[in-house]
Amino acid sequence: MRNPRLQQYAASLSLRYASTSGPQKARLLEKPDKFRAPSHPQRLRTQRPSYAGPALSEQELEAQKTKQYPHSMPPEGSFQHWFLTNKFIHLWITLVGQFPPGGVELVTDWIYRAS
Repeated sequence: MRNPRLQQYAASLSLRYASTSGPQKARLLEKPDKFRAPSHPQRLRTQRPSYAGPALSEQELEAQKTKQYPHSMPPEGSFQHWFLTNKFIHLWITLVGQFPPGGVELVTDWIYRAS
């Protein structure tokens, strides 16, 4: 380096004002016994996460259940909620929507191959 300012700057970068002793060993973390995803920790949380603001009263909690937002599920107890969450209705719609076209395909394919 020919520039004296650059040499001084480079020398100041290598100085360590935080410690006076020589280089120390690198810290090593304990090796885990197996991989655990962050969503499945080894120990369960003992405390529930706290949120900003005061706790909600019983009236406010009940009001939240009936409050409607755009694109949200209908309130519990309504016909729309029952219809959208009923497994048997969904099964019926699926079977009626898939088996008849499949049957028609099988019959037309059988007629085409038979002739």
